[in-house]
Amino acid sequence: MPVEEHPKAKRLRITMCVLFVLNIVCLALPYAAVQEENTYRTMTAIQMIFGADANDGRFIKMALLSSLFLILPLAGFLTASFDKHRNIKCIVGFLSSVGGIVAIIYMIGPQYVSIGATLALLLYIVSALCSTMMFMTNLAIENESRENKDLKK
Repeated sequence: MPVEEHPKAKRLRITMCVLFVLNIVCLALPYAAVQEENTYRTMTAIQMIFGADANDGRFIKMALLSSLFLILPLAGFLTASFDKHRNIKCIVGFLSSVGGIVAIIYMIGPQYVSIGATLALLLYIVSALCSTMMFMTNLAIENESRENKDLKK
C-alpha cells in the first residue's frame, strides 16, 4: 500500500512542475539578441535549437548547445512530476535550475539576453529555491514520522 504524499510536499512538487513548464513556454519568446552586420534582431530559443540562422558549419554546435534550453527544464519537469516519494526530484530540480542559469548566462551572454531568457532566469531562480525548500520540507516530514514511530514504541 503506497504512502500518501504530504500536502506541503505535494504543493511544492506541483509548483516546481508549473515553473518548469513555464520555462519551456519561455522558449517561444525572444531569447537572445543577435548582431547581423550593423543591426540587432532577436531569436527565440526554438530558432536556436533548430539552427534557423546557423551559417558556415555552426549548425551542429548551435543546435547541440541550444538544446540544453529544452533538455534541462524537461528533465526537471519529468522528475518532479513522476517522483512523489523520494528526494531525487529536489536534487534534479536544483541541478537543472542551476544548469539552466549557467547555460543562459554563458551561452547567450549577459549583454544579449532578451525578455524570454530574462523570464527564464527568474523562473530558474524561483525553481531552485522551491526545490531547496521542498528538500528541507521532505527532511522535516521524514524526521517527524520517525519521531512519531519512536513515540509509539
